[in-house]
Amino acid sequence: MSGGHYTIEFDEKSRKKKAYRDGGKPDGRNTTALDDDATQAALRFLLRMDQTLGFKDEKIHECVSYALECLLKAQYPNGAWPQGYAQFPDPAKFPVKKAAYPETWSRTYPGHQNYWQRCTLNDSALPGIIGAMLDAERIWGDPKAGEKANALARKCRAAAEKAAA
Repeated sequence: MSGGHYTIEFDEKSRKKKAYRDGGKPDGRNTTALDDDATQAALRFLLRMDQTLGFKDEKIHECVSYALECLLKAQYPNGAWPQGYAQFPDPAKFPVKKAAYPETWSRTYPGHQNYWQRCTLNDSALPGIIGAMLDAERIWGDPKAGEKANALARKCRAAAEKAAA
């Protein structure tokens, strides 16, 4: 699930302790950061690399597919994304509701309470994800990318439209 978290572990011994998909520890730390353009920038790079290589490098193509599928699963039912996540949200726990103020509204700061798992606009996270989804639609919408990529590109476009609505 990890899309990026500000660092890349290059030390082979340390790398095996984390949940990298290429031989890491499956139950190791696995947090995806959408804050600070961490995952989105890496995804845009991989999309462009895949395009530059004519969609022929299977490993890069599969990595892009995996990243896009994970971002789609991380989207909340209302169209937003969290600032970061270690697991995909359960849509049943996040029903879409009409905006409203509660009758009584505390003016006391409730503390962090896992703020990074909530819908966020911090550091342009949402516009950055929308942009990455639109890049995916533009790049993977190319017939040369393949049928599966084209279908995923359409899902990315729909996710971007849902987020912008």
